[in-house]
Amino acid sequence: MLDIGNECYGVFNGLWASCFIEDNSAGDSGPSTKYCGFLCKTKDRDWACPGGLKCGAVNSQGQAVCLP
Repeated sequence: MLDIGNECYGVFNGLWASCFIEDNSAGDSGPSTKYCGFLCKTKDRDWACPGGLKCGAVNSQGQAVCLP
């Protein structure tokens, strides 16, 4: 399951970007930093992928992200 965080602002209409890509470089010493990524599917909604990105595989929770 994606840990979908806050919305990333400045995204064009019809697209959805959220903070869910994590940097685990901190290890067990603290929380991970989250970065923006484009969502293309959740259980109840679909969004377009920007540029040349395509919607990736849907996980068991019905979620997918845009991938190159």
